[in-house]
Amino acid sequence: MTKIIETVDALCGCGKTTAIFKEIAKNRHEKWMYLSPMRSEIRERVPIESEVNALEFFIAEDSTRHIENKTMVAQVLQALKEGLNVACTHALMMRFTDEQLAAIKQQGYFCLS
Repeated sequence: MTKIIETVDALCGCGKTTAIFKEIAKNRHEKWMYLSPMRSEIRERVPIESEVNALEFFIAEDSTRHIENKTMVAQVLQALKEGLNVACTHALMMRFTDEQLAAIKQQGYFCLS
């Protein structure tokens, strides 16, 4: 199977995130994982772009506000197992275990960063 990797590289404010979310909207039947190095991008921008494009993305809650006493890594694992679109930071992704990686592979996620 051929894997195609496309890089979108431009200055801040040039529309990279908007373009990515438009592409996701065109392929909404797929499962998506959106990764960003910036927490503000996940907390502020993803909800805006999701609303504009009628998409839903799961974003884990801070460790200070556990959902059902689950860590952020455990929250993401549950979302991945359910096949939800997921948005998280690179830092959170670096804490993934083999369980998260297996769920990503099993569900056939497309990952964007």
